Amino acid sequence: MLIFSNAGIGGYIFSFAVPLTFVLILNDVYGIYSIAVFFICSLLHGITFENLVSSALVVSLLIIFMITKRFLNKHQILFAMLFCAFSRIANIYFLSYSVQSTIWALIDLILSVSFVYIINIVMFAYFSRGMQAFVRKEIICLYCCTIILFSGLSNIYLFSLNVSNFIFVLFILCAVGIFKERSIISVFCLNCGYMLSTFNFTFLPLYFLALTSLIFKGKNKWLCIGYVSLVSSVFLYLINCANIFEFLPIIFASVIYLCIPTKWFDKLEIYLIGNQTSVISGYLLEKQKLQTRNKLIGISLMFDEMQKCYRSLAMSSNNINEQLEYLSSNIKNSVCARCINQNNCYSSRDMIVQIKDLLELAIKKEKINLLDIPTLVASNCNKLNTIIENVNSMASEYQETMKANKIDGENKLSSSVQFAGTSLIFKEIGESFSEQYLVNKQKSMLLKDLAIKNNIVCKECISLENDNGISEVNVVVRHIDAVNPILEDICKQVYHIAFYRKENIITKFAGWSLVSLVPTENYELLCGVACLPKKANDKSGDSYVFKKLGDGKFLIAISDGMGHGETANNISSATISLLQSLYMAGLSSTIIMDSINNLLLPANIGFTTIDATMVDTRSGVVDFIKLGSTISVVRQKNQVSIIDVASLPLGVTEKVKPTYKKVLVSAGDIVVLASDGVVDAFGQKNFCDYINNEVAINMQVFAEGILEEATSRLTGHKDDMTVIVYKLSPKR
Repeated sequence: MLIFSNAGIGGYIFSFAVPLTFVLILNDVYGIYSIAVFFICSLLHGITFENLVSSALVVSLLIIFMITKRFLNKHQILFAMLFCAFSRIANIYFLSYSVQSTIWALIDLILSVSFVYIINIVMFAYFSRGMQAFVRKEIICLYCCTIILFSGLSNIYLFSLNVSNFIFVLFILCAVGIFKERSIISVFCLNCGYMLSTFNFTFLPLYFLALTSLIFKGKNKWLCIGYVSLVSSVFLYLINCANIFEFLPIIFASVIYLCIPTKWFDKLEIYLIGNQTSVISGYLLEKQKLQTRNKLIGISLMFDEMQKCYRSLAMSSNNINEQLEYLSSNIKNSVCARCINQNNCYSSRDMIVQIKDLLELAIKKEKINLLDIPTLVASNCNKLNTIIENVNSMASEYQETMKANKIDGENKLSSSVQFAGTSLIFKEIGESFSEQYLVNKQKSMLLKDLAIKNNIVCKECISLENDNGISEVNVVVRHIDAVNPILEDICKQVYHIAFYRKENIITKFAGWSLVSLVPTENYELLCGVACLPKKANDKSGDSYVFKKLGDGKFLIAISDGMGHGETANNISSATISLLQSLYMAGLSSTIIMDSINNLLLPANIGFTTIDATMVDTRSGVVDFIKLGSTISVVRQKNQVSIIDVASLPLGVTEKVKPTYKKVLVSAGDIVVLASDGVVDAFGQKNFCDYINNEVAINMQVFAEGILEEATSRLTGHKDDMTVIVYKLSPKR
């Protein structure tokens, strides 16, 4: 207040403390104390009759404005400017003794009213958003206030020419160290303040000094000191014929500048101007690298899974005992059917066992003869030569088949090695590559503006979006604003969905935190699973997965392998394992289905169906992806809808054409996935009716109830049965 009281222009205008006091009252800063301080400072400026009357009028109008302001809801700044204008009436009266003085009085009036607006903008911006959040208009107002500040400093009685010289030189050195290219404007404000108050243009050459000092931006401190000291000394000597003592302020300023640590300049630059390096950009760059690395490593794991799958398929084979029993049965039926003594021979089962033993022996010896025939068979059979001939022939064919399978297995092993190599390549690439984000600049600016309007100092704001809409909002704010719940409200205001804080990181830049906000998951999943193999104590040919993929998405799928038992289980479990790995890698559904099909088709191990859903708990959208599977059912309120399939299973043709369908579900809706064993047991219509009419509170109980009802209705051929039910429930 004392500095603003001494700020003036040409010895006539000293009105800048008046608008400052009105703005303090306008913003409820210290109230009556501000009025008292103003009155004291105005008296210190000079105790004269004119000054007492002018100060008394200002104080009276300040008190009236402070009282009136309580009843004003709008346009308070206009009333502040109006009261400020009335407060200068006494000053106009005392200066109206000549035309020149009257003009100065009118200029005083205009400047007083104008500075109410200017100081209010600067004060509001600083206290609400901080220094570096100023917009262009506020920066211009700040420069005006800076000019007045230095004008007041120039009029304080301690502010001699040598002190001015000291401050000017030190300010230039610090301006080059802190503001760099803005030092020109900063030193210009300093010069303007001094020249306007005294009309002394002694230091005008220092403006040129500030301009030329920019060549030392970022250079050595000693070079900057040497240049500034030399040029300022020359100017002082040429203009004022300065003696040796007048150079001491330059020396003192240089010493102080050397003693200030460089890191202080960096911190002050970050606070006043802001760092040119984007905090969010650096964060996003690291995040992109991490996410891309995870994606590529996910693909690497996929190839690793594929090589394990191929190796497993290569090492596995059909049950040898079952194959030998099948061949033995064929030999027995073909030989004994034409034998007239077949009624006096062994029972059919005993004869098959004997022929099976002969086959195993023939495979080992490559050929059998009469000496290898068991005594009991030789004593009862009239077709020994025919049996020996058939056994040797079957054994030879079996050995050729096994050789071919061995070659095929070796090819699969070779492919698995290639997959393993590809896995390592993707893992290596995953360490270096990154992907691009889609930044919505318009929404980013809107979010930042809303934050500033809500008195949150927002340094940066970036809104990231993907194909499904908003993905993430990142803002850089002060530490005290990082915990402000209004950030979530601002995001909700722009995107019309709820947000929550995913991360709150203290950055390496002093005073700033990075807050990451993501859309809130509107739903949670309640899931139930029930399965039953075709034969007790046997493996089910159905496999399923329930996996959270991130970003509020879940993969829920059933795979039904051809047949039943261990072979079908190997096919379906390999399919589910690959399905999960590929979705975790972030690939599209089309690529995933093609990749799995390209694996199963050359393996020639049979086909498998896929009944998969991708559930987005943020939006409530369920994506159905079906290949050869039976129907899925969506129960919504009092009706059900069927998701049917018109595509072949995986492993049948080279090109797969999955059935895709999107369904928007809401809280309380239920989705049912089942293998064909369950649906066939009900019948399609009865299956839908049962789901629609049955009470479903606990999803696990509901799933078990569906399976139990399917088992009780089964009348014909039994198959593996699996059912998954899940319901969307509002997020708590």
